Amino acid sequence: MATKIPKAVPAADGILKPKKDNIPVARKNVAAKANKAAPSNRGVQQAELRDQKQHLVTANEDLHKNLSETQQRVDELEQQFSELQKENTNMKKSLNDCHVALIAAKIDPGETVGEIAQKEDQRREVQNVSRDLLNELKTFGDVASTQVVQLEAINTTIKDLTEARLGLMQERDLFSQEAAEMERALEEAEGLLA
Repeated sequence: MATKIPKAVPAADGILKPKKDNIPVARKNVAAKANKAAPSNRGVQQAELRDQKQHLVTANEDLHKNLSETQQRVDELEQQFSELQKENTNMKKSLNDCHVALIAAKIDPGETVGEIAQKEDQRREVQNVSRDLLNELKTFGDVASTQVVQLEAINTTIKDLTEARLGLMQERDLFSQEAAEMERALEEAEGLLA
């Protein structure tokens, strides 16, 4: 008893699906005819299936390649979008900082160039006065440093003189004690001689 080989039938989505024919063959003559016709049909069908499979494999590879390229492009676009967002955020921050600087400097964006120039002149004048004051302060600091050194030298001299005075006072006290002892000894010697 021979069975028929399932035939591939294209479906609506373009994918080949085998079709099963479950028809039993009851007679030898029909089976013999089927066996004779089957090898040629089978070879043609297998060749068509191989061609379709190769075509599908190629199409699948192309789709994967296109998908990879598209994904790579999407990643690049996302990176560019992220960079543009950062740049936009930085520009907004800079714009806000400039606005704050204008407000802090009390500059009205609608001011005339003459008013801005006048304010710039005032700012330069204040800077010059500040620089002069800083120079005077530096000079005062230098003079004060010199005077501190001189004051330390004077303090050292006073300390030395104080120590020398104390030494002289101690020597005077010793001298006075020795003179008193000599006077007593002299008086005793006079008392013995008299």
